[in-house]
Amino acid sequence: MLNPIAHATAHLALKGLKNVFLIEPLEYLSFVNLMKKSYFIMTDSGGIQEEAASLGKPVLIIRQTTERPEIVEAGAAEIVGTDTTKIIERTVEILDNEILYERMSNVKNPYGDGKASSRIVSRLLKESRSIGLYSERKIESGQEGVGQKPFPVTRAPR
Repeated sequence: MLNPIAHATAHLALKGLKNVFLIEPLEYLSFVNLMKKSYFIMTDSGGIQEEAASLGKPVLIIRQTTERPEIVEAGAAEIVGTDTTKIIERTVEILDNEILYERMSNVKNPYGDGKASSRIVSRLLKESRSIGLYSERKIESGQEGVGQKPFPVTRAPR
């Protein structure tokens, strides 16, 4: 997926190559699915660097610096800059060196394990139960957690 500024240049240089697909921007889930199916990722986008780490994909960062240094420090990414020779050398090395590929793709995600929202919800429910704001009730189907009482809406004292 190309950023709009790079679009014209990329089309001039890459159009017609059998192993290069120049596509229009995708919806988020489609894009993540495409990243998941890729072998590794080259990007200048900090957000894509984060997503790649979550998917276990090695990343070559096509910039001189990154605002996501954690991924480089963890070993899942490498800053290669914009030098064509260096980009090609590192690409070939990732493609040809299984040990390097495995090392970069099996790094512990520096951005967490993806379970923060579940922990937050659990903590909020626990705390709200402890002060009586929330309780679960069984409904006709006998399932717990369905048909829960909503949190009461009250004004904070002034």
